[in-house]
Amino acid sequence: MNKRFSSLFLSATGISVILFMTMHVSINLFLVIDNLSNSEGNLYNSVYYFMQHNAIANTVEKILALGFVFHIVIANITAMRKMKNHGEKKDMIILGVLLLFFLGMHLLQFKVKTNIEIVYIKGKDIPDMYSFVAHFFSTSVFYGIVYMLSGIVLGIHLQNGFISMLDRVEIRPSVQKKLYTAIRIFSYCMMTGFFSIPLYFLLFA
Repeated sequence: MNKRFSSLFLSATGISVILFMTMHVSINLFLVIDNLSNSEGNLYNSVYYFMQHNAIANTVEKILALGFVFHIVIANITAMRKMKNHGEKKDMIILGVLLLFFLGMHLLQFKVKTNIEIVYIKGKDIPDMYSFVAHFFSTSVFYGIVYMLSGIVLGIHLQNGFISMLDRVEIRPSVQKKLYTAIRIFSYCMMTGFFSIPLYFLLFA
């Protein structure tokens, strides 16, 4: 793949990674809000139903998820090429493989779901995904730990990748410093979100 095209592609799909992560963590926060407010999962189930049945939201989610996968795959290919040519470290490759493994496991979890109860919300029969996910987080220690570790790996991968990309762009040092700070803050927020949600259910739910 052409080096310039590869860089542009990684930058474009990198934006989809940021949006996908933000959307994913934001939606999952409703799990905690529902639990704290004793609303029986109404918020999370309503958001889940909307994301599945609204054509625009569903299409955007699929595009962002596809961009996420493409980004990890192309980033790994690029990292392997650099490692072969310049002897660079394997860190980014290992992180990328771990992320693909987690993504596959996460998607499989929702594809094999069985015996999902139906709840009645605002005149609609909606799958009770809140109970399914909350039960999974609160009873599966292995999955919870893997989810938490994957959130940390994702944050590290995001931070390293975007800082590396910024290093190749000629911008003013003052602007570059602010972008570094913004990337780190976003990465830490994402890591905290991915880590705290399953931890909450393991400890308190």
